[in-house]
Amino acid sequence: MFGNFRNSDWRNGLLRDMKDPTKQLLRTDLAVVIADKFPRSKHHYLVLPVEDIDTIYELKPQHASLLEDMKALGVQKVEQLKDGFTLADFRFGFHMGAKLHRLHLHVISQDFVSDRLRKYELWNGYNTAYFMPFEDILNELKEKGKIARRPKALIDRLLQTPLVCNQCPDRFDSLGGLKSHLDNHWLEKSFKKINIA
Repeated sequence: MFGNFRNSDWRNGLLRDMKDPTKQLLRTDLAVVIADKFPRSKHHYLVLPVEDIDTIYELKPQHASLLEDMKALGVQKVEQLKDGFTLADFRFGFHMGAKLHRLHLHVISQDFVSDRLRKYELWNGYNTAYFMPFEDILNELKEKGKIARRPKALIDRLLQTPLVCNQCPDRFDSLGGLKSHLDNHWLEKSFKKINIA
């Protein structure tokens, strides 16, 4: 059902995790939700299809309904949260140049408060056009019947984009400076929630 893989191959980590019932947060006949092993935000989940599809570039027109089911499962996971996060706090999307085996939809909160956010490229992986919104991928698949492969030069350029906050126009020379700034955004947001409550 989940395909064959070698335990020693790090690229197959998602296949191992989605097969493990103890790591399945939600599951249907079509898809599985797991927590990202290296979360880049307070909440970071992955929705993976049961069907053996490696990347967005292997999607075919008949997979449009599968993508919609995957998104619905991600929405269901967010709606289960009890810590004040809502759908408005999340983005759903795919990486332009994903390296792990098995297509996976990122469901990620936009705080980016995480000790796992350690590299410049990791930030840009979620905060530039490298992170392809779910709706864009679904629309491209419906309109063109496939997802056009993005050139490596574009991928490299996006991952080296100067650091810009995702919540305000501030720019940063270092990831450390950006992370401190994000912590401040998080504290301000948390304080507002307390005052509203």
